[in-house]
Amino acid sequence: KRVAVMGAGGIGYDMCEYLTHEGPSLTLNKELWMKEWGVDDTNTNRGGLNPMEIEESPREVYMLQRKATSFGKGLNKTSGWVHRAVVKMKGVETIGGVSYDKVDDEGLHITITSGKEGNETTETRILDVDHVVLCAGQVSVNKLHTELDTDMGKNFNLHLVGGAEFAGELDAKRCIKLASELAASL
Repeated sequence: KRVAVMGAGGIGYDMCEYLTHEGPSLTLNKELWMKEWGVDDTNTNRGGLNPMEIEESPREVYMLQRKATSFGKGLNKTSGWVHRAVVKMKGVETIGGVSYDKVDDEGLHITITSGKEGNETTETRILDVDHVVLCAGQVSVNKLHTELDTDMGKNFNLHLVGGAEFAGELDAKRCIKLASELAASL
């Protein structure tokens, strides 16, 4: 399965983490967590570090954001590094400066703008994905969802999560619960 996650805020990162993991939660299994993060609790190796044993992602995941700024910039200062590290080590392809053009039988069509103002370059890409998950916005703007839902090509499954679904009184617990339930169903 191939998934495009639109949005690189906290919910977007959580969704990417859920999508790139399968099986028991690492945070609930000390042994698995220590293997993945390379922790040597026997102090056999220098610095208490073993080679990391990273579980291969069961899905190919793209994380997309409209801003051309660095990914994860708005994440929590004390734990944001963990989320950025997990997404990187799981091989999630991060693409910034994106505008979303359309979805059809070929996939999700995007235009990527990069470079400094006045010296920008654009590139078009088609991401061959099975699922598109919207994790963007603090205000519910469902126009894209409605357009994509009525104009979808092959067997696409379009999902709304977090503020993209309902932004009124955004509740992190509710958003995380919905994101995890959706990820588990994909």
